[in-house]
Amino acid sequence: MTKIGVISLGCDKNRIDTENMLAFLEKDGYTFTGDASDADIIIVNTCAFIDSAKQESIDTILEMSDYKQTGNCKCLVVSGCLSQRYMDSLVAWRKDTVRKSKKNCLKWIFLWVLQTIGNYLN
Repeated sequence: MTKIGVISLGCDKNRIDTENMLAFLEKDGYTFTGDASDADIIIVNTCAFIDSAKQESIDTILEMSDYKQTGNCKCLVVSGCLSQRYMDSLVAWRKDTVRKSKKNCLKWIFLWVLQTIGNYLN
């Protein structure tokens, strides 16, 4: 069974989006863990409303990407405001990160795919 770790940053809307993701993923048979080092997939639902939120999102993405090397993480998924607002910069970062990583799965999820998120992760 694939275990997912989820981190939700930012506003109440992000919390609701995260809860919706969890409901769809649970329906698709995924299980969840609060321990990022134990997760097969880590989802970071980001915020970019103000500079400090943007920095927290970037720091969290970087911290969670370490688990691709030291933990069970096979795929890091970035969703939320930051992934949409700064997609070009993140894609450039992703290309550099993928070249350096043994586990090279890094995906962006946009709000309109939340209902089919389980299919997207396969």
